[in-house]
Amino acid sequence: MNVVASSDQLKSEANEVVKSAKITSFFEKIGQVVFVGSYELNLLLRLDIDLFVKSKDCLLKAALNTTKQLLDSKLFQTVGFANCTDYQCPNGLSGYYWELLYEHKGRRWKFDVWHTAETC
Repeated sequence: MNVVASSDQLKSEANEVVKSAKITSFFEKIGQVVFVGSYELNLLLRLDIDLFVKSKDCLLKAALNTTKQLLDSKLFQTVGFANCTDYQCPNGLSGYYWELLYEHKGRRWKFDVWHTAETC
């Protein structure tokens, strides 16, 4: 299978993953959800979906509430959270970061979610 066909197949599965994980419903409460990276560019080679959540400000209380909702949903095998407002993250971004692992049809997908704002 060539790279384009493989990417198209992964994109189709990724669309199912985004829908079944209800990923936007968790984050649209705190800002505008924007898909980025290989998912947005239709160049998927790995089971990885990246998105940013843009808002006017970064509030720890809202981020922690979102984290609790993710945990309570029991949709994700792993919910990792990093506070990159009080601590510098390796990539230099300021805001909050979630690493979410989601099982779909026997395969483990990873969501990388960044919440950033002008005031982070």
